[in-house]
Amino acid sequence: MDKDLVKELNDLAQVDVDAYHAYAQAIEAIKNTEIKEKLMSFQHDHVKHIENLAETVKQLGRQPIEFSRDFKGFIITGYTDSRAQFDRRCGCFKSHGNKRKHYKYPV
Repeated sequence: MDKDLVKELNDLAQVDVDAYHAYAQAIEAIKNTEIKEKLMSFQHDHVKHIENLAETVKQLGRQPIEFSRDFKGFIITGYTDSRAQFDRRCGCFKSHGNKRKHYKYPV
């Protein structure tokens, strides 16, 4: 069994766990229903990634990570929170660059 492969899979899952929590924070701060629903969709994508990666790790006979933030996740969440306090539009989109969209709706 390839320990490096399992570590990589668990590291990828951790990125999704941290993103999930950052989205939860942004969703809580957003008032616009349409944007909130879009962010919830992105968050759901992360849950699916976590589930798929965990299943692969289990199939390899190893233990997947727990669904909790690591130190880096707390830093990301703190950054998201500070950005959201300063500028809600930046705070809600910063944590997921490849899905960033320019919405014309008030946040």
